[in-house]
Amino acid sequence: EQIKALRGQFAYAFAGGGAQAGISAIREFDSFTISADAIHAFDTGSWTLGLRLAASFGHDPLRGRAFMARPGIAGQGAVAARAYHDRDGDCRFSDQDLPLGEVDVIAFNQSVSTRADGTALLAGLGAGQRVSLQLDSASLPDIALAPASGGIEIIARPGRVHRADFAVVALSELEGTVLFTPEGGAARGVSGVRLQLVRDGAAAATAADERELWARSEVGGYVYFEQVRPGAYQLLLDPAQAERLNLCLAGDNQLQVGNESDLLSFEVDLRPCPVSAERVAIAH
Repeated sequence: EQIKALRGQFAYAFAGGGAQAGISAIREFDSFTISADAIHAFDTGSWTLGLRLAASFGHDPLRGRAFMARPGIAGQGAVAARAYHDRDGDCRFSDQDLPLGEVDVIAFNQSVSTRADGTALLAGLGAGQRVSLQLDSASLPDIALAPASGGIEIIARPGRVHRADFAVVALSELEGTVLFTPEGGAARGVSGVRLQLVRDGAAAATAADERELWARSEVGGYVYFEQVRPGAYQLLLDPAQAERLNLCLAGDNQLQVGNESDLLSFEVDLRPCPVSAERVAIAH
């Protein structure tokens, strides 16, 4: 995108007299600016014309090469960003991962699209300011992809090019059946059971809007989770509902979601909780 600007000036010298008027036309390109200047001296009737090319130079830590950008990098912070499909799930860019081009990286005051190698440069981020960077999920090439994290935060430093790697992961869907087995009876699907996905002891969240991953079983015990990131999960019952209905899960109900988008199936077996000696004593 090209931005045009016009700037005018007028000067008068009280010592010795003489007035000057000038105008500058400035056009900004992605990596440099061009200015055309014209100054007229009224006392002599002369004109001065000039053409200026201005740019900044720096080193891109991701591409390992020098780059040219608009003026001002020495006085403001910049970021070399990279977006990639994290195929091995380690959140580190490697030969197994796929660079993602044409993905928008957003800062507080600008956005830029990644090149074919997944990299992009954002300059003019200020000096000493806290800057939040994130990927625009809508620009990802597949709806089954999502950023592995909400974003990256840096402190912009003058003359420094920060490095920011954005891992993108594949999302999976989980569908299963909630079964209840009464004592001495046969298993049957039950509706209205609330289940939660937990990861590393904390509530897991959807990739789209960071809502906690809860689901309620439907007719026949069918239950469905969407937009689940890769990782190891555990299924838990809603504690309040489990206590009220005296329900317990059979087994540890561990689920492993892989690094490739998939539809995974599971079963949850519910049984009446065993009555403890303490509860029996209270009942009597």
